Amino acid sequence: MCNDEQQFDKALRSLDIMDKMEIRIFVDAFVRLLKICIAENNPKEACDLHGLAMECGIDTDSFLGTNLIRAFTYFRNLKDAMNVFVQLSKPDAFSWNAIIVAHSKLGQLDKVMSLYHEMCSSSVQPNSYVFISMLKACCMHGEVSMMMEVHSDIVSRGLESHIFLGSTLIDTYVKCSLLEEALEVFCGLPTQNIVTWTALISGHASQEHSEKALQLFMQMQEGGVQPNPVTFVAALRACSDLGAIELGKLMH
Repeated sequence: MCNDEQQFDKALRSLDIMDKMEIRIFVDAFVRLLKICIAENNPKEACDLHGLAMECGIDTDSFLGTNLIRAFTYFRNLKDAMNVFVQLSKPDAFSWNAIIVAHSKLGQLDKVMSLYHEMCSSSVQPNSYVFISMLKACCMHGEVSMMMEVHSDIVSRGLESHIFLGSTLIDTYVKCSLLEEALEVFCGLPTQNIVTWTALISGHASQEHSEKALQLFMQMQEGGVQPNPVTFVAALRACSDLGAIELGKLMH
């Protein structure tokens, strides 16, 4: 290729980059305005921004679309949130997560599972944020079988050792009174931090398994993990339930 042709290709690439940068700046401006709409509780202006985005031809952008979905979810406008999602040219994992959260928050659990299965069968695979949203949705609606299905998918994708996913799994199992499953997840984590310890201890204390809660509390300290205020609250509750006054005083 001659030098002139190389310079021409370089110029084309530069123009393409500049065009994309201008679009990104434009999109970022829309997102900032959407955040103002939420802060000022102004659903009408959010709808106006969506209309303007369509006129400008940027409503198919996944980043802007994700933020539009979140805004419409905040205003409890599920219809427009879904309209935004279906218009996206290439919805990414964050867009999928946003529309799943929208249906979960507004009580559409059947649609949540439908969207999750649709995503799993698409070219976009769930990330940790999607799994966490799904687990919270299952817990919120008391869908234990669905929660176990999601847990199985997490394991099949090799994400069971992810610390944030592990913490969420422990929390959701505890809230569904499945303490053995919560303990199994906990033991399977490569490391246990204060978040996972506290979730497990609080869960056992709240389910009136006070002796086990205190046993876990002692094991945590033996492992060199220092309790935080939430951990102390759970442990003190267990002491109160057992009438362990001296131990409670020691914690104090």
